Amino acid sequence: IRLEHRQKFQSAMSNKDREGDGNVNSEKAVNFGENVSMAGLAEMKALKRPPLAVAELAKTVLLLLGKDKRNLNWKQFQKAAGNPRALLQEMQHLDVESVEQWRMRSAQQYALLDWFDVAALRNASQAAAELAVWVLAVIEYHDVLEAHKQALQENQPDQQPAASNDQ
Repeated sequence: IRLEHRQKFQSAMSNKDREGDGNVNSEKAVNFGENVSMAGLAEMKALKRPPLAVAELAKTVLLLLGKDKRNLNWKQFQKAAGNPRALLQEMQHLDVESVEQWRMRSAQQYALLDWFDVAALRNASQAAAELAVWVLAVIEYHDVLEAHKQALQENQPDQQPAASNDQ
């Protein structure tokens, strides 16, 4: 699964977000909400009946932002996009480590579905494509953090108390 996310993420990112070695700077991309325009969000918000992929993407964004799971729907996204500056700030300041595991796993699964295609989303809305890249960046950054934590745990010597020689 991680490889599929990485491939989607890498192919979705533009060359300007790549580092000298060709890899994408995930931390920079998570802050990518700066590139989602308020006008684009307003355009998305105005859609009465968005394409299914756009509506599902909006739910995925709300999911990662920790919104009430009972209200993960298009209407809730429209409400959030009613204040695009606040929505963008929330995206830019997302603490990826604080995203609940079930939310991250759900977002990871959504990102693997056929409808989650950045190029197809771009045909529906530029802002939707930018939001999709943000979702992929959050997932990628989360995976990098998890791999780092695991490596640290594997490299730490066992912390067993030293035996006392006192008699």
